[in-house]
Amino acid sequence: MVKMIPKRIHCMSEIKRGDHLSVNRKGVFNHHFLALENGTKRYKFLQVIHYTGYMSDYSSALTFGTVKVEEIPVDPDCEQITAIYYEKEPGDTKCYFDDPETVIARAMKRKGEKKYSPTRNNCEHFVTWCFLGEEICKQLDESTWKKILAYLVEKLDPMNVVMIGGKIALQRLNKQLKF
Repeated sequence: MVKMIPKRIHCMSEIKRGDHLSVNRKGVFNHHFLALENGTKRYKFLQVIHYTGYMSDYSSALTFGTVKVEEIPVDPDCEQITAIYYEKEPGDTKCYFDDPETVIARAMKRKGEKKYSPTRNNCEHFVTWCFLGEEICKQLDESTWKKILAYLVEKLDPMNVVMIGGKIALQRLNKQLKF
């Protein structure tokens, strides 16, 4: 097992090539990306590789979930930027990729990939795979799904939507059909 240790970035010069970085977007989710260069004090943009999601926050071109290299605005003075570091637990024998060049090479192999999924293959899945060889998304833990479900149930209350075993069932329809 590996621990993911977050560390707040306070200035651009703390960012190193190969860092796993995260920045909060729209107050709802964190966008994860891999730094392809060291940060500099005077320049508030950073070349990264990342899964852009449904529509890139940075590119003027509309893209549907593509792994791409881009220069994006990064400003620790205006937004909370976090570096994610990986630490092996004692006795862990699993192979992890911790050399920045190896991590970047793994990321570049997926450049151009268009298999984005917000729940199965998002920006955090992509970056953790580059380091760990497995896709992990801490944002989509059980508590996140409970919040999403609670929101949906609240908003869709007239239909009494519930989630059962990964399938959505409509209780009213079941009552009407006497299942």
